Amino acid sequence: MIKKAVVHKAFGKGTIVEKKQNYIKVQFEAFRERKTFLYPDSFEKFLTFEEPDLQKKALEELKKIQEKKTAEKEAKQLLYQQQLEEAQAPPKKTRKTAASKKTAK
Repeated sequence: MIKKAVVHKAFGKGTIVEKKQNYIKVQFEAFRERKTFLYPDSFEKFLTFEEPDLQKKALEELKKIQEKKTAEKEAKQLLYQQQLEEAQAPPKKTRKTAASKKTAK
């Protein structure tokens, strides 16, 4: 991915000069300083690879990340809903056994 050409909507053409975990740094032709972007998030709206295969790969990675976040969010909502229902449910009545009746007397 290093040294791959990209195009930004506002900054124009640039080259990826660094990639670490979830971000990339791009050196644009029109700017001295490097710009930092989230990877692959920025390829959804701001950046485009000049190579279509790399663009497709970035968008596929982004889709997987979004699907994972959606699944995690839905799981948290389901857990919260279950906890809420349990908290609102009336307490269950317990039946006393013969042994516990004798000790209660």
